[in-house]
Amino acid sequence: MSFMKFVNRFFIFFLLATLAIFFQRGGFLNVGGVTPNLLLIVFLCLILAHDSMTLIVSVYLGLLLSAFFVDPFWLMELGLFGPVVLLIALMRKRFTGNAFIDLMLMTAVFELLFYGVLSLFHTSTLPLFPLLGELVYTILLGIPLWVLIKRIEA
Repeated sequence: MSFMKFVNRFFIFFLLATLAIFFQRGGFLNVGGVTPNLLLIVFLCLILAHDSMTLIVSVYLGLLLSAFFVDPFWLMELGLFGPVVLLIALMRKRFTGNAFIDLMLMTAVFELLFYGVLSLFHTSTLPLFPLLGELVYTILLGIPLWVLIKRIEA
């Protein structure tokens, strides 16, 4: 990938991730108390669309750096989010190869790992229904974004 393509893709995904954080933090897509993990959708589409770990890490570090200066609220979540996303990116080759099935599998694996790690830091347990609702809602919003990204990339 040429340098200019890399920079272009970095800014597209960085902008998408920043918008995802804005909408997620604002609760704009909250339905019945369930908020989709929009940042996860952006990163999973990035993982599916590009095999470049450099791009994935660059977008993540860009978000981490901007969160440090702009909105420290996201530092803890991004601190837990990053290693799990990188683990999924490394496991990508072990999935089915079908983008839609992989998107669903990666979302489920992420949700389980992320909330499993998060539960280690909190004494309360999270109810099952909101977690399943978030999982389904995240998948339903991830599919159109994936289709849009594939059309842009084509």
